[in-house]
Amino acid sequence: MIGSCHKHAWISAISFITTVAILAATSGWGIVLACASGMLGPVLAWNVDWVLTKRAYRKDLNHFTAFRVKAFASKMVFFGIYVTGMLSLLQLSTMPFVIGFTSSFIAVFITEAYMLKRLVDNNIKVT
Repeated sequence: MIGSCHKHAWISAISFITTVAILAATSGWGIVLACASGMLGPVLAWNVDWVLTKRAYRKDLNHFTAFRVKAFASKMVFFGIYVTGMLSLLQLSTMPFVIGFTSSFIAVFITEAYMLKRLVDNNIKVT
């Protein structure tokens, strides 16, 4: 049976591939590359973060909040480096990249908020 972390990674990968396929069918390759590059960062960051979050939650609940703060700060540094690198080094089209990044970022963090709520709610024991 596929574990919960792996299941979510597969779902996000399939969603990413489907979106890129739709873009490829309707747009030029320059737009597809820029938009897909923008979407890739938040999706990868979320997948890594979610695996580490579940491990941290199971391992030591007392330090979970501190872990989440460090994870948030790490993601912000990663995103700054990622966006700067993609736009300056790869010289991607700015607007499709920003649209792909922003839409993926919002979708990923809404999903993360929902998943964190489910993780915490399912482990609360009523005494």
